[in-house]
Amino acid sequence: KVQHSISRCSSSGDHVRLWTAERVLSVTLLAAIPAAFFMPTIPVETFLALTLTVHGHWGIEALVHDYVRPSVFGDIIPKLSVAIVYGISVVTFGSLCYFIFTDVGIVNAVS
Repeated sequence: KVQHSISRCSSSGDHVRLWTAERVLSVTLLAAIPAAFFMPTIPVETFLALTLTVHGHWGIEALVHDYVRPSVFGDIIPKLSVAIVYGISVVTFGSLCYFIFTDVGIVNAVS
């Protein structure tokens, strides 16, 4: 009987640490969202914006890594896609901070 095993080689990073960081961030969001509604101050809303942005970034980055593979798209498009995800995340966080500092903020807008 011949066994074939497929092993995924990581090009970078420790997946256990990333998984742990994702779980910690998810638990942090469980506290950050109610905290922002009970105490809608600039620092609390900025922390909420940061945690929401990082949470979304990691999710979208995982999708890009899963579906925009070098074996299908070559070497350039996957790297470009990840760079675009980083750009979108930076613009998202910057926009949320701008909204918090110059307008009513996230919590008051949602309320």
